[in-house]
Amino acid sequence: MTFPVLLGLIFLLGGLVCAAVLPLIKRGARLFNFTDNPANDGLKIHNKPIPFLGGLAILVSIAAVALGSTLAETFGVFGVLYASPTLWTVFLAGIVVWLFGLWDDLKWQVRSTPALLQKIVSQIVMATLASVLLMSADAGVILSTSTLVGSLIGAVLLITLINASNIIDGLDGLLAGLVALSSLGFFVIFLHEQNALGMIIAALTGGAALGFLLHNFPPASIFLGDNGSYLFGFLVSVQMFFALKILSPLLILSLLLVVGLPLVNCIYIIIRRTLKKQVPLLADRDHFYDALHRRVGSIKKTLFILYGIQAALVVCGLALYRFL
Repeated sequence: MTFPVLLGLIFLLGGLVCAAVLPLIKRGARLFNFTDNPANDGLKIHNKPIPFLGGLAILVSIAAVALGSTLAETFGVFGVLYASPTLWTVFLAGIVVWLFGLWDDLKWQVRSTPALLQKIVSQIVMATLASVLLMSADAGVILSTSTLVGSLIGAVLLITLINASNIIDGLDGLLAGLVALSSLGFFVIFLHEQNALGMIIAALTGGAALGFLLHNFPPASIFLGDNGSYLFGFLVSVQMFFALKILSPLLILSLLLVVGLPLVNCIYIIIRRTLKKQVPLLADRDHFYDALHRRVGSIKKTLFILYGIQAALVVCGLALYRFL
């Protein structure tokens, strides 16, 4: 079996498993009241409780691909390609990120404004644990440096991209679509570099994002929740780790462009809230995509415009990467 066939199978497996387990997760979430209730919350734009355990389906997809890779390697289906240790490492680090995201979901339900200091400390712990775990995955130049330096740099990148993903997850179908486009961009980079592990993770992430989008495209029947947005931010971070083979400013810029709108929105929010003397981590409905939605009047039209902008940013990132 050829490597392109393997990548296709990983893409399909990630997407199909994610889409297949979501109905079960939705039923379980409703049964145990893991739902986002819009009652008495002016920031919510949905009008009924919606399950928020979408991240669990993504986690199951990672496990399914890791298990499939282990079985294939055991029976020699793909020759000398041993991707399963890296995939299981990504899965274990993903569990850490998912649990902290779920904790954030539950805390948000208990208190209308999060305990910001507690949130910041918890994210530092989460990102440090995840980056230390990823050091065994040969994930690029950042995590191949000394343990202390690599874990600190990795933690900063994880916190940045996880929060950027979390902040932009405010419209049905938005974050999943953006992550799918970013993963396509990273896949092209990994293809150019002949980075097999990078291509596998990009295919897995893109497949899982599209599988989730089947249930999250407006009107959404399930949300990512913080647990899901954290996990997508983590998977984008992992792809960036694998793509950073050298510490070059232009390479970093090209990869940030591939990440695209989540970072643009995050920078916009931080600047706007800082100028207004507001706490950057507190939620509101003044994101640029909210302004676009109010102007366009349709969530679906807003999404397609944002998808177009994301695609343009990814293309710009790839063009800059091509000239390095």
